[in-house]
Amino acid sequence: MSVQSKLNIFLNLIDYRNIYQLPYNNNAQTLATTIRDKRLTGKGLIKQNIKREAHRLQLYRTYRLQNYTTHRLQLLQTHRLRLYNRLFSKHIINLATTYVWRRRLTSTQRNRFINLANNANNIRFTNNLSTIDQIARLATPQITDNPLEDDFFNGAGNFCNNNNSLDSLILPAGCLGSSSSFP
Repeated sequence: MSVQSKLNIFLNLIDYRNIYQLPYNNNAQTLATTIRDKRLTGKGLIKQNIKREAHRLQLYRTYRLQNYTTHRLQLLQTHRLRLYNRLFSKHIINLATTYVWRRRLTSTQRNRFINLANNANNIRFTNNLSTIDQIARLATPQITDNPLEDDFFNGAGNFCNNNNSLDSLILPAGCLGSSSSFP
């Protein structure tokens, strides 16, 4: 069976109402919280819906067909299970995503997905900047028991405050000796 025929079967089986729904009821805050490390796009949100629909179809069709006992339906079930195992590959989902994005969505629907993705990305970016700003403003010195921990948590100051030689400014152990001590 060709890829195009598998794609056509899949496109005929999916419920487009599920594909057109905005994730998390159009709540950009919730979307930004759940997907932390990715840059979201409108097309990527459609792809998530298509993956969810592919999963739903596979489980629904398998369960429904297992309840019938006629020989013809058992053969159909076996055929469909084999088809579903091959059908829901990444390639088919990518092709279906491109098809739905370009041909099935109106420009208004596309813009709604794009706006939701952009809003979620902006929330994540703002939260990230806020966290970095808060980390940079930590001014409370940490109380530690040894000098290594003190340097780690509070930052290493000048190694030798009384030695302003070039070695002490460049070399990590520059205050321990002069450059003539190195071979």
